[in-house]
Amino acid sequence: MAPSGTLGYAGPCRTRSSNSLPIVGQVVPDSEDMDRIPATTGLLDAVIREIAHVLGFGTLWDGFGLLADPASVTPGADTHFTGAGAIAAFNAAGGASYTGAKVPVDNEEPGPDGHWRESIFRGETMSPVEYTDRSESLSAITIRSPADLGYTVDTALADPYGVSLPDIPPGPPVQAEAGRILHRGDDILRVPIQVVDDEGRVPRVIPPR
Repeated sequence: MAPSGTLGYAGPCRTRSSNSLPIVGQVVPDSEDMDRIPATTGLLDAVIREIAHVLGFGTLWDGFGLLADPASVTPGADTHFTGAGAIAAFNAAGGASYTGAKVPVDNEEPGPDGHWRESIFRGETMSPVEYTDRSESLSAITIRSPADLGYTVDTALADPYGVSLPDIPPGPPVQAEAGRILHRGDDILRVPIQVVDDEGRVPRVIPPR
């Protein structure tokens, strides 16, 4: 990969026909850009983020009927994740008074539909922007979203986090000083996903979006 681009790509490659959850995924880091990741917790945050994509965060939402109004179909739409667990955690984190559709999902290029919306989730591990001068938080909202896909999760592992509500959705793009932020919105690996049954056969293939 070229330097100063996306830090890496990740996503599922095979899913179970029984529950649509992944059995094989792929993480492709960009060695050209490793020195751009903050030296403290940046690499761990990057690994968590890409593994989350492999497990289905932002990559399987649509197939589970949990992604509403995708901006990849209607640019600028009020894209949102409809999982009940994530919505409850969003409300508990200060989002109860949020007037847009919940939970707000990134609706800006590049690569919309795969992360939380930056204007609301600044400093959260699964937002599309990383600030190089501050640490990130893995919120209960992110941890509960896989439970809406069918995983068992432990919200006791969540970092303290509160959403910010500065904008009326969909909100403007984030502005920051050059060199202080890393854009990672287009870090989803878009490949055909093989659906595998209990006998190891591949009855169908889901084309990349």
